[in-house]
Amino acid sequence: MNLLFTLCARAGSKGIKGKNAGDLAGLPLAYYTLAVIDLYKEAHPDDDIDVVLSTDSDELMELVEASGIDHLNVGRPEELAGDKVAKIDAIRYAFQEAESRTGKHYDAVIDLDNTSPLRTLDDLERVVEKRCSSMVPVIFTVVPARRNPWFNMVIEQDGVCKKVLESDFIARQQAPEVFDMNASIYAYSREFMQSDTPLSIEGCEYVIMTDTGVLDLDRPDDLKLMEVIAAYLFDNDQGMHAVRVRAEELTQKNEVQSKSLPKKNQIEDYLTNQLAFFGGADISDYLEAAYKRALYCFSRNTNKYFKKGTIDVHHTGQYAILLCYLARVAFEAGDRETADRVYALNKALHGFDIFYEVELPNVFFMEHPVGTVLGRAKYTDRLFLGQNVTVGGNKGCYPTIGENVCLHAGCMVVGDSHLGNNIEVSAQAFIRDEVIPDNCLVFGKSPNLVIKQRSYEEMKSRLYFFEYDD
Repeated sequence: MNLLFTLCARAGSKGIKGKNAGDLAGLPLAYYTLAVIDLYKEAHPDDDIDVVLSTDSDELMELVEASGIDHLNVGRPEELAGDKVAKIDAIRYAFQEAESRTGKHYDAVIDLDNTSPLRTLDDLERVVEKRCSSMVPVIFTVVPARRNPWFNMVIEQDGVCKKVLESDFIARQQAPEVFDMNASIYAYSREFMQSDTPLSIEGCEYVIMTDTGVLDLDRPDDLKLMEVIAAYLFDNDQGMHAVRVRAEELTQKNEVQSKSLPKKNQIEDYLTNQLAFFGGADISDYLEAAYKRALYCFSRNTNKYFKKGTIDVHHTGQYAILLCYLARVAFEAGDRETADRVYALNKALHGFDIFYEVELPNVFFMEHPVGTVLGRAKYTDRLFLGQNVTVGGNKGCYPTIGENVCLHAGCMVVGDSHLGNNIEVSAQAFIRDEVIPDNCLVFGKSPNLVIKQRSYEEMKSRLYFFEYDD
């Protein structure tokens, strides 16, 4: 069975700042969710399981990456990041992105809410089992309610209290049994994910979990109460204890990863010290935007040294790209002085020339950037650059480069050249004022250029540097 587990969490939180990337009982909150997923994968090796993270939180991206759990990081578009956006829209986005990137067709989507972490492997297994046997669009988890609207819940009406639902019951046991929706696990059918139907519980089914106290993490006191309950359950419930142990193991991996990869605040200090040699610069207003651009860029990269959710400043290609984006962000803000100094630092460190007025694509990769010069051409996503690549003008004209283009070491593209999509240009090739159609291999030098047409499927297999959308 093809299953997609989703972890969807916003960066913003009005009640508890940064709660989705925060801690619960001394461990990262998100690791309890990742732990139960990891236990499920271990217990069900025959299922084909993918995990997708959808967030606009850099900190949460870093935590999930450092856990060692294999996952897709699909980000979270700005239009889905607000507190008034229905979560189902973010889950559908994650589902669509995951299918697009993996080429798989998922039988079900299981969303585990990050702020409802007190769940066990047994809870998850029962939800998945019911999902497999049910035809309803949504299955969700509940716990027995501690209050009953027919018996001991009231509302105010005309200045006095009355029962929420009128009844003649004199004992709570006489009232219909009711449940609290604890928002811990939702299991969606494939058909529901493919539709645009709003989420509704009518006509759906539920799975009953152990009552752990239904708490919404909206205020700091909520977190304190949940920690008290969690501490008891970790010590006294075998299933909860297993989740805690696995979360601790993920935390140990995180600690190892943290020692090797600097965080964003460390990168700012690192950069500030280097920029001092060029007159100094305050990058605090620009690093956040540049960091996000770099993380998105790296999230589509298949190179094994590019870890989603992290930036390694000791990796030449990663640091060079971050500095390119940083200079560009400063330039876009009208701060040319800072842009000049970041540009100068980048050129000195990496031996290439990419001016900040050049608009780079959202997704590109420089394997070895030394010697590369990029002029004011039009660039498109999934651009691969080897070392000593030159893209420049000729008689006032600059190239247009399509999507998914690979420029191998030492090649030159100049003048009024138009490269289509899915193009591989060989090392030392020279292209001037040429038009190259989609899906081609290119060799030699203009005007005696060799252009070999190939199928889309072949080019896709050759150009393996980035994740595809189809």
